[in-house]
Amino acid sequence: MRVVPAAMMRPIQRLIGGYSGGLARSTVTIFLWNALRLSAQLVWVVLIARALGVSGYGSFSGVAGIAIAISGMSGLGQGLRMYQDVARDATAFGDRWTQAMRVLVWSAVPLAGLFVLVSQLALPNIPLQLVLAIAVSEVVFAPAIHQMASAYAAHQRMSRAASLPVVLSAARVLAALAFYLLPDDAGLAAYGWLHALSSALAVALAVTMFRSDFGLVRAETRLTKAVLLQGLGFTPLWVSRLAQGTVDKGVALRLGGGGVAGEYSAAHRLSTLAAMPVEALVAAVMPRLFRAGAGQDHNPRLMTSLLVLTLCYGITAGCALFLLAPLLPFVLGHAFESAVPVATLLAWYVPVYCIRILGANVLLGYGWKRWRISIEVVGFILLVTLMLAWIPTFGALGAAYALLAAEVLIVLLGWWKIATSFRR
Repeated sequence: MRVVPAAMMRPIQRLIGGYSGGLARSTVTIFLWNALRLSAQLVWVVLIARALGVSGYGSFSGVAGIAIAISGMSGLGQGLRMYQDVARDATAFGDRWTQAMRVLVWSAVPLAGLFVLVSQLALPNIPLQLVLAIAVSEVVFAPAIHQMASAYAAHQRMSRAASLPVVLSAARVLAALAFYLLPDDAGLAAYGWLHALSSALAVALAVTMFRSDFGLVRAETRLTKAVLLQGLGFTPLWVSRLAQGTVDKGVALRLGGGGVAGEYSAAHRLSTLAAMPVEALVAAVMPRLFRAGAGQDHNPRLMTSLLVLTLCYGITAGCALFLLAPLLPFVLGHAFESAVPVATLLAWYVPVYCIRILGANVLLGYGWKRWRISIEVVGFILLVTLMLAWIPTFGALGAAYALLAAEVLIVLLGWWKIATSFRR
């Protein structure tokens, strides 16, 4: 995946002008890996939605959403601290990686316990076996994949960084296929344990790749109070980011039941998949944003170029989703026909979400973490408040309207901060 055709890089390279082909090459490479990831996730959605139906898919997505939000606390922010520091100074890798892994290991079990407690209190009708399986998959195993990907990205090995999530997505496709081999009366809990097993296999493969590239990374470093506090400064940022796009599924499940959660989750998943190429672009440029925030790298054309490219793609992807939304029942099954209006509405969400992704990472790169956390918390509060008001009346459409309103608010506040700071 290291060799990228020149023709694929030229449009991006022309747009980002001031840089060499390195950024364009990284962006296209990540895009190709993300295309594989998108394909795998789309296959997984189709398989599992058809197998579980609207209500079953909604129940699984609701519980998994809460787990993913809580998993943002795994490692207590040490993974993002490692990413930032190693992107600025590669010699810090040994110390930062050792610290990050230690905290990741000893925080996993307490956080899994917290997830089980929260989910049982918020969603008492969900089987405990499903909750335990999702705890193992999303709170224990998945964060290890993300931490290894961050280590690769900090070294600007973007191809490897983008490949690890593909491994996880592909493993979960295998879990969905295996579920079809079980008896017809196999329930959600059975799939949950297949999901957990596939995550374990993905972690094992990722660790093998990581050891092959970096060897056994060890450093004689201590976890001091100052180290933990520095990492904790990143934790609210990661949690707020995940909560905005994951807890909403649990709220929809709690307020509207499995059917509403299933319609909303399916439409929301398709809209976020449509925005994945922008995530590739932002991932490629993130080390440069960290260095720019530290005054080590400055290019006045970069921000304008990124904004133009993100806007153009977001509008195009949103239009495509708007036109293709009526095909949703043919892909996921006729039980999802009621999700078509939700997917049509969330086509407007795609360009907003793309701009939000870029703005959030600019805020992170330039060290404006408190501002980003604050606006994401405000957006999350607005999201939950509007869902509480609108889901009982409008169902899944109410959830979609609430999401769109919250994202617009986050975009306006985030880019206001960026524009005013750059002007000064």
